[in-house]
Amino acid sequence: MNKQPLRIGIIGAGWWAANTHVPALLALKNVELVAACRRQPDRLADFAVKTGIAATFTDHEQMLDSCALDAVIVCSPHALHYTHVKAALLRGLHVLTDKPLAIHSSEAQDLVDIATQRDLKLAVFFGHAYDSIYRFAAQQMKSGALGRLAHIECSAFANADALGFYGNSEFQANSDEFPVLPTRFRADAALGGGGYLQDVGSHCFSALLIGTGLVVTEVSAVMDSSELDLRANVSLRFSNGAMGHVLAIGDLRPPSQRYFGVGHFSATGDSAGLWKTNGDGRLWRQVWGESAEVVDDSALPPHTNPDENFIAALRGEQPLIAPASEAIACVRAIEVAYHSARTGRIVRLQEM
Repeated sequence: MNKQPLRIGIIGAGWWAANTHVPALLALKNVELVAACRRQPDRLADFAVKTGIAATFTDHEQMLDSCALDAVIVCSPHALHYTHVKAALLRGLHVLTDKPLAIHSSEAQDLVDIATQRDLKLAVFFGHAYDSIYRFAAQQMKSGALGRLAHIECSAFANADALGFYGNSEFQANSDEFPVLPTRFRADAALGGGGYLQDVGSHCFSALLIGTGLVVTEVSAVMDSSELDLRANVSLRFSNGAMGHVLAIGDLRPPSQRYFGVGHFSATGDSAGLWKTNGDGRLWRQVWGESAEVVDDSALPPHTNPDENFIAALRGEQPLIAPASEAIACVRAIEVAYHSARTGRIVRLQEM
């Protein structure tokens, strides 16, 4: 694409779009936020006032058919991603969707096929996959710099339930932290596509599966609820023999009423290991038999964010960091994890 302004529409004009996508896109040159869509007229009007986007719609089909657009950002509830992404792709528009790509792997594959057939960019917004530290770790694993990989794990802990996101307490989101308030779709298992594993655990899966070359072959999961989980413990086996682990807990009760989140990551090979611990934003690397060292920032890939990378990819300046063709592996692993939790057995992916 040339340097003409890229015309962007937003489907799902809520808290995440207002707090994350809009500021990131406005920071880029030659990007025009043309239109936004949300089903609730009053909340849509509030979004328009706070973001300055003039053209608003309560129907995504109407927005896609009446506005001249180059690309769409999808920020709707998880279970609606498939419908909204597909509608945009079928109109020849590039798409950056928030995670997950879809709830079901069959839907995710359909979206990948449409984007491929029409030569359209389709990317997924993850937290970890775009982070310089996790991108470096993925490169280390894929290149064999850690030796034969034995184990990789990623965990996420937060107080999302305490703030009312999952319907078990009074909604506590404060207006200074959330100028456009989130909806409570996460309290609906059908709209959320599950619970905390689907919502935040997907970021952990992106750390294990985007850019690493790892292929999941076996999944075993234990959850407090296989419909609307707040605690999920997932064990993985990969095709190269390595083991993996994702732990997602969303019902911490810290004293603060503000959002609180911590996590842990590690990758262990025969030759060396990497880890990033709670409360320490640095990545550590240790060659076995030597002292552990912090990975210097100069060794990390350049900083970017999903919106910046998406726009650069549309202009032919960068490859997509989290293309749908890789993100589909996260959909499949999470789908199988819920199946494992419901059935109480280890699931091999070839069985699905």
